[in-house]
Amino acid sequence: MAEIDDRHKTVLLAARPTAVQPPRPRTLHQLAARLLGTAPLSRFALDLGQQQFLEAAVAAADHTRRPGAAFGCDRAYLAALLGVGSAVTEDRFTEVLQSLTVLSLAWPDGARLILHPDAPVLFPLALGRPAHGRPAMPATAPLAPATPVPETRPAAGLGPGAAAAALNGMDTVLAAFDEPWPALRTGGIGVREIRRLARLLDGTEADARLWLHLAANLDLIAEQGGRWSRTERAPGWSRTPPADRLAHLALAYSLVRIMPGLPPIIGDDPRLLSQFLPYSSGLVPFPRYNAGALRRTVLRVLASLPAGRAAVDAPALAAAVHYRSPQLVQPHTPGPPSQRLSAPPTLARPQPASADVAALVLREAELLALADDGALTALGRAFLRDPADITALRRAGDEVLPLLEQAAILADHTVLVPGTPSPALAELLAGLCDLEFRDTHTSRWRFTPAGVRRYFDANPGTDPADLLHTLAARSTTPLPQVLTVLITDTAARHGHITVTQAATVLDVRTPALAAELAHHRDLTRLQLRQVGPTTLLSPVKEGSVLAALRSAGYAPDGQPRPSTARKPGKTEKPDPAGAPYELPQGHLPRQPRPRSAPADLGLWPAGPAVEDRSEPADDLARFIHDRAPALGADDRDLLTAALRAGAGAVVHVEYRTPGRTHQHAIIRGPRLDHHDRLTSTGPGRQEPIGLAELQLVLPLPDGRKVPERTDQT
Repeated sequence: MAEIDDRHKTVLLAARPTAVQPPRPRTLHQLAARLLGTAPLSRFALDLGQQQFLEAAVAAADHTRRPGAAFGCDRAYLAALLGVGSAVTEDRFTEVLQSLTVLSLAWPDGARLILHPDAPVLFPLALGRPAHGRPAMPATAPLAPATPVPETRPAAGLGPGAAAAALNGMDTVLAAFDEPWPALRTGGIGVREIRRLARLLDGTEADARLWLHLAANLDLIAEQGGRWSRTERAPGWSRTPPADRLAHLALAYSLVRIMPGLPPIIGDDPRLLSQFLPYSSGLVPFPRYNAGALRRTVLRVLASLPAGRAAVDAPALAAAVHYRSPQLVQPHTPGPPSQRLSAPPTLARPQPASADVAALVLREAELLALADDGALTALGRAFLRDPADITALRRAGDEVLPLLEQAAILADHTVLVPGTPSPALAELLAGLCDLEFRDTHTSRWRFTPAGVRRYFDANPGTDPADLLHTLAARSTTPLPQVLTVLITDTAARHGHITVTQAATVLDVRTPALAAELAHHRDLTRLQLRQVGPTTLLSPVKEGSVLAALRSAGYAPDGQPRPSTARKPGKTEKPDPAGAPYELPQGHLPRQPRPRSAPADLGLWPAGPAVEDRSEPADDLARFIHDRAPALGADDRDLLTAALRAGAGAVVHVEYRTPGRTHQHAIIRGPRLDHHDRLTSTGPGRQEPIGLAELQLVLPLPDGRKVPERTDQT
């Protein structure tokens, strides 16, 4: 590791930011232990070239080593085995090796390659050779000569209606539930309703099922009492800013665990494939496709395209998808798409055709404005970085959805909005006009006397001149005279009659007493309003008015009627009709994950490449040296000092479990139990940790919050 140049150090730290998170490794040995412990030990995380390279290296490696120790193979022999010089070039060999080095699975060491200790776990039968009684090595194990590159063309850029179409799709779904839908006995939605929704969406049945899952994940629709209907969150959806709605749709998409457009699987009940089944009901069978991984694979291929280029939906795109996830999709083969898929008994999941997956994910991404015409949008890139980072998704939503601040107001009382109106413009039009037509590209509104009167009802005291000035600022055309007359005449007739709600009427003897009550300081909370010489109104209930008058020294005549108030402890639900949409509690976004390491190479520890392994003279230090072979010299010294300090010491340890996971824990008051395992005497229960499992020991920085114990694979 000490021989890695600055450029590769930067690449390594950028790809593995968790390796230098606090508490930071202070030596190269500690950094190596952190990198090895957090390496992605899964074949699903490797592309085809990385799998071929690592499998051949494991087969060619020397396995005469102690458990848990790094091992390696001869670099020249591995190069010959992979066909370097004939089928592939030296540059290709180096390219794949560097990608594995970033993952801490293989790295160069002079004439040899060092492999991760658990690499054989990924390939128990590397090149068909078992660990014992191995047959002869094959003559060659060809490496894919190059990473497939999809065919591209110039990107057209995000169309003005792409993001608006996503918002219109959810509006169409919610409008379809004006009347509740019947639920099946299993809790789902029948084929007839799904097909009807597909016609409304002008899409396929797979599109309809996807939109239903999105609406259910956002808690906009739900099943209750054998009927599917809109929830109390649905009215606030249209009042939510468009960028927020796009962000919520993207987050809901990351929670969809099915691939509704893929061919059915042999063994699945075809009736279930035709239904929309909510995950909350527990009636959905275990997802047969790794939907999240399949979607990320296709989006990553699109993200790798050069700026300004879009992918062509062709065999090259399918080949690139298979190369990135060979464990998830079948290689592309020319011919018609498969109609039904079967899962081989050795595989936990079936492998759909790469061409089917590429076409389906492209379709889904374009429905949600994550992609447009074969290229990722800013929203799609934000989604790929972290689908739960709502803040980043909102910023990207603003970028992909340009909002209009003005509209064309015409002489026939219509308003044309050639795009998506801003929240301010949409609120103004919704308050004044009636919506006549809307699609993904435009909307048409109409001024009516009822609509203008509705506006003055909701905004009492509005000056018609101010309203006309606001409309002129929002119009791309001069205001028609007919609209000016309509607003002026409606305002002149508005408010001649005042209707006031009153819970209590006060009838007093004299006008002087009425005036006294209306201006009494201790009765302010009653909100008394004098509507006649001896009559006052109050919105407060009768019993409270009587109590307040008596408390102020008056002697009113009357008894409170029986109260109809709710019993103590019962609260009335707030009316959500006027509130914007908020994410359901279970879907609140987590804190964004760190996506890049700081550029400062000072994070790279300085020090010798080889740890000092001289045997210590102290008995306790010698004991730690013998029982914790994976620890470096600094780690051993710190652990020895902490054991001597006892209750006053606090250390951060990272260790390897028998299940090959990397864990970390805070040890307060470290000590050794009667089995010579590390445990804690401080508050909180700590499972004993074998000394042989320890990988590194670090001091806990002052003032830092103690992290929770987590697992990393």
